[in-house]
Amino acid sequence: DGFLLSPHYYPAWAWTPDMPSGGVGFNFNIFHPKARAVIGKWAAVMAERMKDKPALHSVCLANEPAYNASGRDKYTRPLFIDYLRERHHSLDRLNALYGAAYTNFDQAVVPPCAMPAELGAQRAYYDWTCFNNKLFADWHAWLGSILKAHGVKAPTHSKICVFQTLDRDKVGWGIDPELICQATDLAGCDAYAPYGWHSGSYVYDFLRQELYYDLLHSFRGQSVFNSENHLSTDGSGPAYVPMNHTRSVLWQGGLHHQGSTTIWVWEMSTDPSLSGNIYFRPANIFGAGRAMLDLNRLAPEVTAIHNTRPRVALLYSQPSIFWEEKYKGTLFSSYTALNFMGEPITFVSERQLAAGTAAKVNWLIVPNATHILESTPAALAAFKKSGGKILLIGKDSLSRDEYDRPLPSRPDYPVIQPGADDRTTAALLRAVLRPLQTADLRESQGGQLAWGVEFRVVPMGKATLVPMVNFNQEAWTVTLSKWAGRQALDLLSGETVDLKTIPLDPMLPRLLRIG
Repeated sequence: DGFLLSPHYYPAWAWTPDMPSGGVGFNFNIFHPKARAVIGKWAAVMAERMKDKPALHSVCLANEPAYNASGRDKYTRPLFIDYLRERHHSLDRLNALYGAAYTNFDQAVVPPCAMPAELGAQRAYYDWTCFNNKLFADWHAWLGSILKAHGVKAPTHSKICVFQTLDRDKVGWGIDPELICQATDLAGCDAYAPYGWHSGSYVYDFLRQELYYDLLHSFRGQSVFNSENHLSTDGSGPAYVPMNHTRSVLWQGGLHHQGSTTIWVWEMSTDPSLSGNIYFRPANIFGAGRAMLDLNRLAPEVTAIHNTRPRVALLYSQPSIFWEEKYKGTLFSSYTALNFMGEPITFVSERQLAAGTAAKVNWLIVPNATHILESTPAALAAFKKSGGKILLIGKDSLSRDEYDRPLPSRPDYPVIQPGADDRTTAALLRAVLRPLQTADLRESQGGQLAWGVEFRVVPMGKATLVPMVNFNQEAWTVTLSKWAGRQALDLLSGETVDLKTIPLDPMLPRLLRIG
């Protein structure tokens, strides 16, 4: 069992006239001394009741948290001024950046929570978003520290809406997933991949879980806990959801560092948003049960897949999320291309590069990350000097700093332009990454490179594991070229499979063992 601390439910008896925050997420000022005392007391009291519960899985610190009121009150404004002073040191530098004429730091204005039109105001807004992210992550760490101080041994997490963290219109909502992961034991999230929703040419939108799970795991190697896993669209009613969709989402999540999950939701519908949930779907209950039993039964194999060292990483850049409209799309396209090339994928953040804690990968791909931290050029040079290779996607990558000022020069890293579609991008990446000898999966008829099929080739002892799933709308038959004359055992179905003609129904996962 898990416990949701739910500090967003604030008691009316503890309200004060200056309590409201007027922002997103919390409707009160979480840094108000009264609120801090009440929430801290609540955490301490509940910790005393939870600390000796051996069956307690974890404690969720906050439900879908967001906050955009930092610095807008007398309690946190001094912290904001201190942040600006520490970040810029010189008032002349601050004024030059913002186009302001402050005579002291105390005059600095906290920007409204929306992207301004003018460059100086955008720079000020960028500074405030960084401050807001840090303060909100520190608040999570404070809440977790109270639980630990009172003897709670169960891990903590926060149910962040991770699918919003790459959206430019939400940079002021206080969620930097890297900072939140540093403040918690598990990489918590709310994420979903409902059937047929925003799926484009694929049978479901696998990216909304798999990419974000891999991103969360990349920061500290934490197990991912999706504690609000939406397997069907809220309020979908009796609309059909195939059993294999439910099975695939949970199984694939398990291959992308999901260590635990809670399905939304298991109850009778008391309001329209709950209609059509899994409680009413016997076939989907079966699919969920099958996936969970398989993940437990095949834990050694799943662990081997988890532990596969990625050879390729994508650069995670907070400044590019803020400034560059093309960054998210190029990131998604690059991830999709590598996924269907059979490559396990991780991310490397600019903070990790600066700290020397980045994953030891062969290639670092920069996906239209146009704006970077001051520390990044030297960190990239060190990565290259250590033997790593760098590929830029987009000619403007690495061209500007975090305040949208042009950088003086850029090293001569190879550059490609994004393809017209994901498949074209994959062909460009395959050509550049050819020395890695990426795995070869082809259509059985015609011999073209397969597309829309996620797969990996993973050594395990004397055997080779090949997890596969077809995200296309239609069934495919594919060939593993290297083993085309051999057979494999599908550990999920128990059947023997000819590796020259592997049938793949949509969303029906396979786990082939060769040898």
